[in-house]
Amino acid sequence: MAKKDSFIEERRRKLDLLILFLITSLIISSVILYNKMNEAEDLSKDLTAKQEKREKIISENKKITEKQIENDNLVGNHDVSVTSEDFNHLYFDWNSWEMYSKNMKEIREKYPNLERSKYVDISGMDVGTGRSPESVHKVQIYNTSKQGEIAEIINQNRRYDDRVTERLIFKVSEYDKGRYDIKEFKVYNRAL
Repeated sequence: MAKKDSFIEERRRKLDLLILFLITSLIISSVILYNKMNEAEDLSKDLTAKQEKREKIISENKKITEKQIENDNLVGNHDVSVTSEDFNHLYFDWNSWEMYSKNMKEIREKYPNLERSKYVDISGMDVGTGRSPESVHKVQIYNTSKQGEIAEIINQNRRYDDRVTERLIFKVSEYDKGRYDIKEFKVYNRAL
């Protein structure tokens, strides 16, 4: 009988330990779940706040853009700014020789007077062989004292497989009587 009592006692201890382990596991799991729920709630609040902030920034940017267009119209530079932005996108942004040639063709179609320009080559004939670099640009625009004219400082980066080149361009553009023209185009090269 002593053996049976000791067996029952040992079984009871094992059962008590199992119950204690399960209760401890349940408490720890509850704490972890509670913390995860709080963390998820905090992340949700942060996300909502950031979305609201983003929407506010977009709204403010839209107001600034509208004000800039209003100012450009007031000083007579809206048309030249929009046209120059289109030209710059076509002239400076490309990632293959095919795209470069296509962009030059589009420039010739949109701005035929630039084919005779002494400042820019839009013939599309200066394509290279092999893989082309990827070209991107950034622009800073300045109003000049003349209505319908802007000055720009353009930073063009060309990324080749083995190097990057940077060109700074000073460009003066004019839009008069429906015609876009480039009055000055100075290039400063720098290899990085």
